[in-house]
Amino acid sequence: METQREASPAAAEHAHFPALDGLRAVAIFGVFVYHVCNAAMPGGFAGVDVFFVLSGFLITSIILREKETGTFSFGEFYLRRIQRLLPNALAVIACTLVLWIFLLPVGQEIDAGKHGVWTLFYASNIYIWKFLGTYWGIPADFAPFTHFWSLGVEEQFYILFPVCLLALLALRRGIAKIALPVATAASFALCFYGTTHFPVANFYLLPSRVWELLLGASLALAGGGLFAANGTPNATGGGGRVAGALGWAGLGLIAVSFFWTDAGGMGFPGWVVALPTLGSVLVLRAIAARRATLTRALSWRPFVAVGKISYSLYLWHWPLIVLGRNRAHYADVPLLWGTAAGGAVSIALAAAAYCFIERPLRKRGAGRGARLAVIVGGFCVVLALCVFAATRPGYKPSRYAPVVSSLNLYAINLQPLPAPQRPWFDLLPAERPGVDGRGTDAVLRFWPAPAGYDRGAIFRGILRPHAGTGAAPDVFVWGSSHACMYSKVIDDICAGRKLSASFWGWAATPLFPEQRNGGGTTGGARDALLTRFYAARAKVLRDANPRILFLISPWKEAGLEADLRTLLADLRRWNLRTRVIFVRQNPALRHGLIDNPRAVLDFLSTGGAPAKLRPNEGEAERLRCAEIAERLAAEDSRLAVIAPDKIFRNPDGSVRYAAGRDFFYLDWNHLSDAGAAAARPVFEEVLAVPPPAAPVPLLAP
Repeated sequence: METQREASPAAAEHAHFPALDGLRAVAIFGVFVYHVCNAAMPGGFAGVDVFFVLSGFLITSIILREKETGTFSFGEFYLRRIQRLLPNALAVIACTLVLWIFLLPVGQEIDAGKHGVWTLFYASNIYIWKFLGTYWGIPADFAPFTHFWSLGVEEQFYILFPVCLLALLALRRGIAKIALPVATAASFALCFYGTTHFPVANFYLLPSRVWELLLGASLALAGGGLFAANGTPNATGGGGRVAGALGWAGLGLIAVSFFWTDAGGMGFPGWVVALPTLGSVLVLRAIAARRATLTRALSWRPFVAVGKISYSLYLWHWPLIVLGRNRAHYADVPLLWGTAAGGAVSIALAAAAYCFIERPLRKRGAGRGARLAVIVGGFCVVLALCVFAATRPGYKPSRYAPVVSSLNLYAINLQPLPAPQRPWFDLLPAERPGVDGRGTDAVLRFWPAPAGYDRGAIFRGILRPHAGTGAAPDVFVWGSSHACMYSKVIDDICAGRKLSASFWGWAATPLFPEQRNGGGTTGGARDALLTRFYAARAKVLRDANPRILFLISPWKEAGLEADLRTLLADLRRWNLRTRVIFVRQNPALRHGLIDNPRAVLDFLSTGGAPAKLRPNEGEAERLRCAEIAERLAAEDSRLAVIAPDKIFRNPDGSVRYAAGRDFFYLDWNHLSDAGAAAARPVFEEVLAVPPPAAPVPLLAP
């Protein structure tokens, strides 16, 4: 982000505004604290929005000054951007890749290298949108270049904005003063709409974020920016007391956004982003007035010192926090220890990079050509390093066999993915349903439905008519991706016993409709589609009257008992013979997360003995959920609880993640095909029970 003044050499000594550094210090403080410990400042990520407004304001002030003095040059403008922003970024990318190669499990550098290529060309925001997903998700949370998304937005703005602004000014300044606010309002409207309807793209991409930079640009254009025509500070700010009072109010809005904003509960950016952006406008107005007390407060030397290294600190802090977090996982110590250590090291490295990389290479004047040559050479070297990391084999001989998973083949909202996919770099292709000769019917492999397709008709699940074509399903499998991971085992057992089966696994979706708001889903089109999905699933259950209904999900304690009671009551009301089987959840690993756990365990297993892993912090809740289901099963004979999870627990409480060469986990909480196969006897016992002649009597009304 733009964190220092841009002035011609003649006006440099007049063009520095220490208060701007103070505002940068406020912004980077929020971002830094949020990344180290988000509980301490849950909305600190809004510091990026402060940077956006500041960048738009400052860059417009620079363009206006140079246009009025007749010194503006597109070539010079972009050369300054290169000198100012690229050297430190190159150092961060190179250092990060080296650390990832030598200090993390094999294969993690592959994704970092791919992401690094996009980052070098300031397209990190597009990469994250396409491949990592939401800013608050696990993949983005463990990617070392996630924070470059905002730099991508800014650089894309810098490429386009000067041309547009100068074209408007060439027509008439009054037209520009109207056009910029109109464009700001249009982008904000898109942002407000997109927060609900396409939240990931809305968060990362320029069209729905450019309004924040344009807001600062509009302020600069309306007030003449920071500079007079001769390049000196603009003395027309005026209104010191009023501007000062509004500036303090703006600083309060920024503080409120840092401590009050809850992205998960409120939706972000949405209307909530008005707090830090409007606050930034008010603070910048106070700085332009200069007589305001706020300006003097923000010019305090410690604030200015932090503000000067804010760009460097923004670049360095996140990769080192991610590295510290990973190492804390591997050492089985609290994550906060790792993030705090990474954050502390990043401060020292940021200060050093500012002094020895950023400042020397951004100088103009004598020797500039040599400095540009160093930057270009560094770019080529770092690009080569990214390609090297991205194309490494990602595999080395292991004590465990490569992982195979059929999970995606039974998820009705995912396309079959027979090819290896990231982050599981050694995932082998699994057999597609239908290839083995059993055939499929009504297989939903797309989401959302194609245009013109009857959405009400597509929700029939994956039907495997092993008892003969057209037979009503004997077995239903309901749940999320955890249902999908057991589906191949259940399918194979049903095939051997000539039982028709229907699979209703919708990845990343709560099993019960009432839990949607807490299960990672969002509103809008997807939520409406899920409503139809839940209704269609219940209708098919009533029509089919299956023998067995498996419930498989990563269980949450809140509302579980009420949801199970409601389901049992519905079965009784519908007079179905169905027996409900609650499947206890397998333990989740403390290590791995987005890592390939097989590679992580290779990395941790130094010597002959495999590393020991304890379950993650959700183990207590998983066991409480099992107790709730078992208590209800004691009351109602229609409900039974099976415990495949016990297979994956060692007597000492650690996770049994492998047997011989077979590795049981696909990622931190999903089982591989080998893991699901280890639980096959538990499911065989259930499916061996002969069908009841009549509905199972209830022990309790």
